[in-house]
Amino acid sequence: TGGGRGIGRAIAESLLVRQARRVIVADLNEATGGQAVQELNETHGSGRCHFVRCSVTDRAELRRVFQKAIELDGRVDIVVNNAGVMNEADPGLTIDVNVKGVIYGSQMAVEFMSKQSGGHGGVVINTASAAGLFTSAYVPAYTASKHAVVGWTGSMGSEPHLSAHGVRFNCLCPAFIKTDMVMDSFKPGNQSTLMSDKLKKKMAENQALIPMSLLTDQFVRLVEDPQQFNGYAVCILPPDQVQYIDKSMKSSV
Repeated sequence: TGGGRGIGRAIAESLLVRQARRVIVADLNEATGGQAVQELNETHGSGRCHFVRCSVTDRAELRRVFQKAIELDGRVDIVVNNAGVMNEADPGLTIDVNVKGVIYGSQMAVEFMSKQSGGHGGVVINTASAAGLFTSAYVPAYTASKHAVVGWTGSMGSEPHLSAHGVRFNCLCPAFIKTDMVMDSFKPGNQSTLMSDKLKKKMAENQALIPMSLLTDQFVRLVEDPQQFNGYAVCILPPDQVQYIDKSMKSSV
């Protein structure tokens, strides 16, 4: 989800580069998502990438994304719950998209991938944030939402879920990365954060950014190593610091 730009698009491309048979780009913005799919198909081969318009807060629309994957290939192997917003002026929207969207997408992933229901198992990668591991006075609602994503991921990455369904859960927790959402948050008058315009200007001039390639490398590692990673949060800090944190509960009560 959120595959039309930024982290979502970069992850879609990383899958295509590594010869994924098919990638479904789900995004609320039809123009952005459609353009991304057109460009990805031009680069990586016609028909390998498909677009489905989707609001992650709408279960019926999310279901259509999974149904499209089944229609094309008969299975789902990797789900990336990436769609997110940063909007301190509307904390309800922030929680709906960042928390409910991840939970709905995760539940549907288990439904379609679970070995109990004829699936083949798989992996779910949730996009959280370094704000989900620390705190921030300037984006408290966003921070709360990303703490929820980390907690959800660690919980779903605990037993008995893996044994029951064969679906792993991990999350990416990057600090600032050069995406439209981050760069827009530094613009004067933007109300997505509680920063003053003076502080935004200073942040825009001095904030160290993570290279997108560092994030996609960690994504690939989480996907490709089923024996080692389940219930992990990967903290990614500039310039190239990476820490793998086990958030799962190792014994069930």
